[in-house]
Parts: sequence; structure tokens; C-alpha cells
Amino acid sequence: MPSPALFGAAPNEAIGHAPELRSKRDEVEQVSEDELANAERGPKPKPVAGDPLAARQWDMRMIGATPAGSYSTEQGKRAVKVGVIDTGVDGSHPDIAANFDADLSRNFTRDMEDIDGACAEEPDRSCDDPNDVDEYGHGTHVAGTIGSPLNGIGISGVAPRVKLINLRAAQDSGYFFLQASVDALTYAGDNGIDVVNMSYYIDPWLYNCATYGIDSAADKAEQATIIEGTQRALTYARDRGVTLVGSMGNGFTDKTKPVSDSSSPDYPPGSERPGRSTTRASRCPTRARA
Repeated sequence: MPSPALFGAAPNEAIGHAPELRSKRDEVEQVSEDELANAERGPKPKPVAGDPLAARQWDMRMIGATPAGSYSTEQGKRAVKVGVIDTGVDGSHPDIAANFDADLSRNFTRDMEDIDGACAEEPDRSCDDPNDVDEYGHGTHVAGTIGSPLNGIGISGVAPRVKLINLRAAQDSGYFFLQASVDALTYAGDNGIDVVNMSYYIDPWLYNCATYGIDSAADKAEQATIIEGTQRALTYARDRGVTLVGSMGNGFTDKTKPVSDSSSPDYPPGSERPGRSTTRASRCPTRARA
């Protein structure tokens, strides 16, 4: 089993490719204010009981996502499409399947044998994984947190009625490539995805900075590419109506204080530089997370 940390590589490639699919943006945007108002006045969700493991969902209780809380007034709508840009989504999982949209789901990666293992040893003996698998597990976990249905199985998500779309941008081993992230965001903007969740960072740099003094010219250029390419893709998706949700980081990191960055660059494996760190006094004090 790979390390639980999510890593990635960022090749300098042309951006913006996504598999073709008929755009649904027009039908999403052609909703009048009267129709929206009528929807808000419509019937509220029926009372529901919590799923079997609800008592262990301390996170949902903290935000009021419970039968007595948000589930009694808003469980999300079937028309809302939430894209999970992550390691994949197991569309066959019994606590995901009811809300999983296989038709819209896509895999933007191809297995790399130096980090993902031999393709011949894959269940399908192929480097190309289907759009409904997650061989790492993180994306399925995130999808469940977002929209696991109220179905009497396991847990329930924040919005248990929304549609879940797998927009896979990670390798089996957990590495994230810039190209796949950009492709996923472009696809979301072109195909009527309402929300995307991004609980990861684009590697090989945990903190991207195009002017950090200790880095070489090539390192700075690579980080500048990651920052520019990601921002262009985010803007593209946002301009087409996608609501963008990103993680703030793991490990209780306080970004206002000196932060160790001993994992970068993490691709190719073994290229880390333990002496690299971040400080508020550095030339990139915010050390933007792409």
C-alpha cells in the first residue's frame, strides 16, 4: 500500500485537453429567477434517520449535517453535479453507487510504471484504468464525505442527494500531475459540472514559488509553470460557472510561521532536498499552494 501522503509530478506540457462530451452549460444557465424561487418554496426533505455509522461522524455533527440539522432542510439536489478531482472514485462502492454518475466521469491519467508498478500486474493488465476505480482510496473517501447517500448503509455525506462525478487526476500511487489537473478543470468547465473539490496539491513542489532563492533556475521555471497553468485552468472553470473548492492543507500546519518543506521536489522519487524551508521573510512569504 502506498504512503498516505499525496504526491505528484508536473511536466511542462500543453494544457487544456479534455475528452469530448456535449456541453450542458446552456441548459444549466437557462433557469429563470421565478423557477429558482419556486424551487426554494418547494417541499422540504422528509424526516430521515441517520445511517448506521452516523454516531462516529464527529465531523458531520460539527457542521450540523445530521437528520435534525441540514438533512431536514436541504440534502442537495439530484441536478447538482459535484466533480471530485482526486485519486479516483470507486463507483461500485455500496455507499457511493447510488449517487455516482458514470457517464460524466473521466480518468485523465495513465499509469506510470516507475511509480505505479507494472501494468501487467494490474487487475485488467492495462495502464489505462476505467473511470470508476480508485486504487489509492483517497478520492473515494472524499466523495463519501461530500455525497454519500442516506441509504441505511455506512455513513452519509454533507449533501447526500447530489451527483458525484469522478474527475481523476492522480496516479495509482497518489502522485498528481499538472496536466491531469488542468485537463480535469477544463473538462468541468466545458461539461456543466457545478462544483469541483480539490483535496490535494500539485507536485513535485509542496509549496510553489517562482522566485525562491535556494531553488535552481530550472526549479523556478517549473514552479512558475505550475502556478500559471493551474491559475489559467481555475479561471477557465470559474468563468464557466464551476464553484471551486480547495483544501487548506494537512497536519495542523500554521502557514503564518516558518514551515518545513523537506519533501520537495518529490518527483522523481529520491530527489527531495531536506534543507528547503519556508519563512515569512522569504521572497515568497505565502508560498502559494497550487
